[in-house]
Amino acid sequence: MSLSQRAIEYLKTLNRNPDWITEEQETNGYLKNLEIGNFDNISNTQLKYSGYELTVNNDDRFTYEINFISKYHIEKNKRIYTERVNDEIIFDFENNKKSYYYFITESGRICTKNEDSPREIHYSFDKIETKIEQFALLNEFYYFKAFPSTNWNVTDFEKLKNELSDFEQIPECCDSFNFCCKNDQVLILISPWIGSTGKFLSIYGIDNSFSQKIISRLEKKYVIE
Repeated sequence: MSLSQRAIEYLKTLNRNPDWITEEQETNGYLKNLEIGNFDNISNTQLKYSGYELTVNNDDRFTYEINFISKYHIEKNKRIYTERVNDEIIFDFENNKKSYYYFITESGRICTKNEDSPREIHYSFDKIETKIEQFALLNEFYYFKAFPSTNWNVTDFEKLKNELSDFEQIPECCDSFNFCCKNDQVLILISPWIGSTGKFLSIYGIDNSFSQKIISRLEKKYVIE
């Protein structure tokens, strides 16, 4: 997945920690030694994005670090955290130093572990690029109310998308697990819950009244609660 021009420009504004930036040849040699089979997807994530700190308008309350493999891991041949869960091998961002909940799989998907059953994972994004695109979009529309006080549980994902057909869909922020749309007053994100099944809806509006009208409409349609 290639990034939109918005996301490309967004990345240019971010800090990238050089300790987490590695070269292609040494990275692929390191991953090969982990004996994980096809590592093209995770190598691509490492080389393009490791070390970036995603943020919205430099607000510390809304940040995410894509720290995956560091120079230290390669130089010292220190194994990063890996775990096989069912048919997937998962790798920890931040390598257990501090948890950001998200893991990257051998296939390149982003997932979380089930809070009650750690041998079960839930997919969150098809690719890390979707997450980057969402941060870039929120950064662009920061004049919207940036932090909704409530997330609404989605009871019928497909019906909810139909109910939002009058909004402009943002395809680069959507994938198998996420949906994003907007109009002139609000920005809506539908995403998987962290560490659990199901999805939630977040709405970012320039005024609470706009957001509340949409929420009331969707509640009456029994697509959120």
